[in-house]
Amino acid sequence: MQLTLEIADPHVDSDRKLKTALEILEKAFPGIEVDHDEVEQTPYQSLIDITEESFNDVSDALYQIWRSICKEWLHTELDKAKSTDPYKLKGRVFINPKTGKRLTRGEWETIKRDLTRLFGKLYRGKQKQLVMKALALGKILNSMDPAIATDKPANALEIEKVMRTVERSAVYSNMIQFAEVHTGELIQDVTTRSRRAIMQTILQGYQDGTGQRELARKLFDQFSVLNRDWRRIAETENAINFNNGYLLAELEAAPKGEDVFVKGISGAGACPFCRSNLDNQTFVLREKAPGGDDQVTIDKETYTAIWPGKNNFGRKRDEWWACFPSHPHCRCSTIRINPMFEAILREKMKS
Repeated sequence: MQLTLEIADPHVDSDRKLKTALEILEKAFPGIEVDHDEVEQTPYQSLIDITEESFNDVSDALYQIWRSICKEWLHTELDKAKSTDPYKLKGRVFINPKTGKRLTRGEWETIKRDLTRLFGKLYRGKQKQLVMKALALGKILNSMDPAIATDKPANALEIEKVMRTVERSAVYSNMIQFAEVHTGELIQDVTTRSRRAIMQTILQGYQDGTGQRELARKLFDQFSVLNRDWRRIAETENAINFNNGYLLAELEAAPKGEDVFVKGISGAGACPFCRSNLDNQTFVLREKAPGGDDQVTIDKETYTAIWPGKNNFGRKRDEWWACFPSHPHCRCSTIRINPMFEAILREKMKS
């Protein structure tokens, strides 16, 4: 059997077309598992808050950069202009593919320099925001009664103060170093891809003889893709660093030499992997990987070990192991073995 899906003009109405294609695949092959890339739930309002803050800062700036391109390079306005500061283009370039007059090599270099500068400015400082804020939040919420911790907004917590404590703590130093390098690589990658995607869209406009307003629309579609890419990074990196901060705080508070057991908690919308491998499962918490695999025997009972920094980066889906989070958009979390605490979190994650 051969099934061919052809998506006409994939840059137009991309989300709807992708969802439709996934639905067709699921109907044709009932046994396959399709990742719809939907965000799972978290019981913590403050984690939602810092993630939205990370996303909105970039989302607003991406719109302003698009506005600047429309106004200063395409000489077209599609709606009432917002202020383009501080994302103002410096290069004087007029992009008009329909005239057939090609950009010179020097003008392409101007575009490249301007986009490199703007995207560099856009993502500057986001590395620390995604790492330190989330680590500090994990530490804060670990010390709170879940009944209070779940509903507290981020602005009601002393996150900035705890960030300074975490930054000076030897317990967190290795995790901070790893997280900053990892997140920095992601941000460098998205910076490069952002510039390349916009330049490729403009180049394709010349190939197709696209009009200025149509090119503006195609650029808007491309900026929408960059927006979704950034949301994925913001959600995943905040979840990773939050969980690591939470687990490090758990270890920090545990009596020396005592085994720490935690239970996995997943929301109602959790994916099949999380429901089977994380939710309601008991894990033993370790400071670092036990070596070999992730199985640990305690008093003749075998448990899956988790530790700060355990992740599925570079692992194929059928080789994933249980960790928090387990995949992009995963919002599963852990809680100390305490029936009352567990009940509180499950109630928060039902809807």
